[in-house]
Amino acid sequence: MLSVKNLSLVINKKEILKNVSLDFSTGGLVSILGPNGSGKSSLIKCISGIYENWTGEILLNGKDIRELSVIERAQLISYVPQLLEVHAEYSVWDFLEMSYYPKLQDLRRLTKEEIDRAHGILESFNLLSLKDRSLLSLSGGERQRVFIAASVFQGPKLLLLDEPTSFLDPKVQDDINKIIFSLQKEMDIILISHDINSTLMNSKRIIGLKNGMNFFDGEPRDIINKSHLDKLFDKSFKLIKHPESELEIILPEIF
Repeated sequence: MLSVKNLSLVINKKEILKNVSLDFSTGGLVSILGPNGSGKSSLIKCISGIYENWTGEILLNGKDIRELSVIERAQLISYVPQLLEVHAEYSVWDFLEMSYYPKLQDLRRLTKEEIDRAHGILESFNLLSLKDRSLLSLSGGERQRVFIAASVFQGPKLLLLDEPTSFLDPKVQDDINKIIFSLQKEMDIILISHDINSTLMNSKRIIGLKNGMNFFDGEPRDIINKSHLDKLFDKSFKLIKHPESELEIILPEIF
């Protein structure tokens, strides 16, 4: 579905991405790991259309995304950033409806089927009881669930998530990760995460970016077994086998 070829990006004379080529045609969920400043967020900002001054090719269903209108792109791609600030008193339901704008170009109202689907999505995200609440009154975890739910309601073919569990407590992180990894049955997902253990345990494919370049692309066991993880983050990790998996996880350091 998505193919990135020789993608390069320069911002303020700094080379952010350097001839990155990646193929996402296999679908499902792909996780991206890498240190800060490695180009992870910049990559999906190029794909989503936030950054436009890149060189190379980004093909969606074989078509250059630059040939797509904003509406056409929004019908195919949905993007949830690390931090989405809301300053207006939108209710959860208002925000959900606004996310559906690519499908409402004739300014029509939602059909009964679309309303039922929206209610079903809110229920699956445990948000139905909050649908009339202002976004400003919600906790960080509740608000992040709303943003992801709205992106799912948008009905994209590709969902881009940039560190969706940042700044959240462990229970909320687990709740959101469970939802995210279940969504790959419905759409293709590119997930940027600093939660290395969760990524290792739940991803089938991991891409490593470092210094704006491809560093690794393969299965979790390979990034561990071949010491790619240490080299990716320039750090020696202590590992232990997970009691419910053959894979190893990272032990925290003692200082």
